[in-house]
Amino acid sequence: MTTTTTVDIVVVDKPAPTLTWPIPSDIVYGMPLGPEQLNATASVPGTFVYDPPAGTVMPVGLVQTLSVTFTPADTVTYSTTTRSVPLTVWPDAFVDPPPVKIGATAAGNWVDATGHSGQSHLVFAANVGVWWLFTLSSAHDSFSDHTVRSYVSSGPILATATWTEASPSPHLANAGGATNVVFAGGRSLGVLLLRVGAGAQPG
Repeated sequence: MTTTTTVDIVVVDKPAPTLTWPIPSDIVYGMPLGPEQLNATASVPGTFVYDPPAGTVMPVGLVQTLSVTFTPADTVTYSTTTRSVPLTVWPDAFVDPPPVKIGATAAGNWVDATGHSGQSHLVFAANVGVWWLFTLSSAHDSFSDHTVRSYVSSGPILATATWTEASPSPHLANAGGATNVVFAGGRSLGVLLLRVGAGAQPG
């Protein structure tokens, strides 16, 4: 007589170690990742592997992702686990940069009107990592031509960026009998953000 014994095998999921990783402070472009950003800790001994790794120079951008994979030394008791934190990288121009002359390089031929420093605005579009320059230039500041010119940079670093001319504004003639003086009629210049999102553009 043959006796058959049935054995039930129950698979118990191994617990994941507790990972602690404080959200790092914003950094500026050019600063490599190091212990200030890659400083996760675990509740048990083990090995951390970061992505991107230490020494990486991140591109300019908002809320980028840093990830870590933790492998415990005791893989019999604990499972491997992962965690992510956000990191924002700003262009170095936001942190006391040296002066950068951009007038001579915007579209190759732009020159700001003398005394019209209040008529130019430089705006950084962080979501796409480019600068926009809006200006009422000498070549387009007359009674019949008050058009704001716009230029977009090739990247976030002003010292090395090249500039491409974008569409000018409509002509704004002097309104309500305003005189042709600074900030009169169409000579006032302002900048606003049209929307926030993946395709946001200042206008």
